[in-house]
Amino acid sequence: MDVKSRPIPGMMGIPQILLLSLFVSISANAGQSWPVAVRSECEVIASNVTGAEDLAWLDQTALIVSATDRRHGKATNGLCLINTGPGSGDCSFLQYEDGTVRPQAPHGIFAPGYPSSSVVVIDHPPEAPSLILQYSRHGNVLRQAKSPIELEGINPNDIVVDPLGRFFFSDPPGENTSTWKWLSTLLGFSRSGIYVLASDSDGSDLSTDDKICRRLRYPNGVALDQQNRLYLADTMGGRLYILDQVQTSSLEQRCWTVASIKGGDNINLSNTESFKGLVVTGHPKLLSYIQHMKSEDNCSPTTVHAVSEGGTQTSKILILDGKQKFRDSQNKDATHSFCAGSSAILTDNFLYVGQVFGPGILRCPVFYRSVNSD
Repeated sequence: MDVKSRPIPGMMGIPQILLLSLFVSISANAGQSWPVAVRSECEVIASNVTGAEDLAWLDQTALIVSATDRRHGKATNGLCLINTGPGSGDCSFLQYEDGTVRPQAPHGIFAPGYPSSSVVVIDHPPEAPSLILQYSRHGNVLRQAKSPIELEGINPNDIVVDPLGRFFFSDPPGENTSTWKWLSTLLGFSRSGIYVLASDSDGSDLSTDDKICRRLRYPNGVALDQQNRLYLADTMGGRLYILDQVQTSSLEQRCWTVASIKGGDNINLSNTESFKGLVVTGHPKLLSYIQHMKSEDNCSPTTVHAVSEGGTQTSKILILDGKQKFRDSQNKDATHSFCAGSSAILTDNFLYVGQVFGPGILRCPVFYRSVNSD
């Protein structure tokens, strides 16, 4: 069993701390079931959408997808809904109420799910500052809830909103900058963290003082669980971090490493009947991912991880080496490669995985085992 525990503050010695951590970890997850995807039965759905970089659980019947055709620089309205039933087809693009600002290149997305109708999106407009867009959803129509928040000089990636209405979003270094700065990021010389921003801010007073966990190599995915613990994925550092008690007014708590996950990208909560925890999608071979960014001929592998509540245990749900071809759910004669999976959603019956550049969403049946043999 793969057990990874965070430090416990106190006066005990290191052996006692590790023993207690191991006991608590095993006890807390003794009855845990672990999801496993049936790779041979995976298929591509929603092939009408390209670059489904982030997914969010909207309600019991639908996912909301944030997508941009980044490789070809195509502007898109970018947000669509996909049914989670076995007959899923195309992704149904959302409409916008008159006067509502539409995302031009949506990236990270947060939707707390039913009964809330709110949707928060990070947008990367071409040649303009990034934005945080806030909507309320009315069926298939989005209505602007608040004015866009402009993030000048910041490269936001993924976002969550806590019970106090604060935004937590990652700011990876190096992207959309000079070759030297990108190389500096790859070598670990550039560091960044997670921004904290009040929802009533206009972004003009945002500074590096508003960051937490500032020594991350490449902060990417963020998630907030039902106990208001903040999880952070450091893609290049290969670590999953946790920050406890973000619901308090003080953010002086330390970020703890809870798991090692290569190339971790987006994080989503799983609250299915069978598995309570997190789903983390990652790029296990970062060099392959960088090559894939430059050319679609270089397919980048994908690994989807299940992480227990609190981050103490991990297991692999799906491993893709980039060589497989998957059938199209609507066109049985068509097959698709699946490269650089970035975000995954787990339901009781299926795993849905989006990819950074390619078309469609991968849907795989899942079963559950009682022992983690990762």
